[in-house]
Amino acid sequence: MRSVLFLIFVLTFIDGYGQVRWFKLTGGFVLLHPKTQLLQAEGEFRQKTFSRGYRVGLTYDQYLDDEKELSLRTGLNLVVKRYSTQFDVIQSYEDINNSMAVLEAEINVTPSYSVFELPLAFLYKKALSESNSFFSFAGGASLDLLRGSSYRVNTQLELFNPRGIPQRFNISNDNNFEFDSHLSYSLFASASYHFLLRNQRYVELGLSYHFSPVRLDTLNITHNVNGEVFSASYLPQRLSYFQCCISYSLTRLEFNPYLPKFQ
Repeated sequence: MRSVLFLIFVLTFIDGYGQVRWFKLTGGFVLLHPKTQLLQAEGEFRQKTFSRGYRVGLTYDQYLDDEKELSLRTGLNLVVKRYSTQFDVIQSYEDINNSMAVLEAEINVTPSYSVFELPLAFLYKKALSESNSFFSFAGGASLDLLRGSSYRVNTQLELFNPRGIPQRFNISNDNNFEFDSHLSYSLFASASYHFLLRNQRYVELGLSYHFSPVRLDTLNITHNVNGEVFSASYLPQRLSYFQCCISYSLTRLEFNPYLPKFQ
C-alpha cells in the first residue's frame, strides 16, 4: 500500500502535455450488494441488503487509434468492501423482581475486506460537437488480491422497565473471522462524463458496476445475552458493488482548439 501511495505522489507532479495517454487519480463511493449464504442460524439472525465502502487508485488510459476514440484502460485500485449481519432479540424480565421489564438488543457485525484491483478494459470515447467534453464507455475484467482486514461490532440496547426498577443484563460477543488472502477476479462496466478545466486537465465523473464472484471465508458469530447463547455462520459468496467515482487527470491536454493554451 505504501508503494502505491508513493507512486501516486510522484505522478501528481507530472507537468508534461499529453493527448494519447492519460494518468488520473480516482476515488469513489462504493455501494455493495452482497450475496451471503446463512449456513446455520436462529431466526434472530439476518443479513443487511446493502453496505458501504470506498475505492481509491490510479488510472492509466492509452489511446489506440488516430481519432482517439478507442483506448486501453488499466491502473491500480484499493477497494474496501463490507457486508453486515444483524441480530435482534427481545428478552422479558417478568420473573425478576416482578418488574415486567423488557430488553431489546440489536447487534450488528460488519466484516471488512481490502481488495487490490488490477483492471484491464477497453474504453470508447464519444465526443460532443464543438466541445472538449465527451462521454466514455468501458468494459473489462480485473485481477483482484483480496485480504480480510477487520470486523466491527455495534450494539444497541433498549430496556423498557415500567416500574423503574434497575435490572442487570450483560451481552458478550465471540466472533470468529478467519483472514485469508487469495487471488480472484471481477468483471465491470462503466459510463463516464469528462470535462476540461481551465488548467487543461480533465475531470471524469462516472458510474460503474463490478461483478465479483469471489470465494470468502466463513464468519462464525456467537452472542451471549444474559446467559442465553445465540450463534450463526455466514458464508459470503459474492461482494459485487456499484461505484460513483470522480477522477482528476495528472496529464494536461496537448492541444485545445476551444480554450486558450495553458501557459
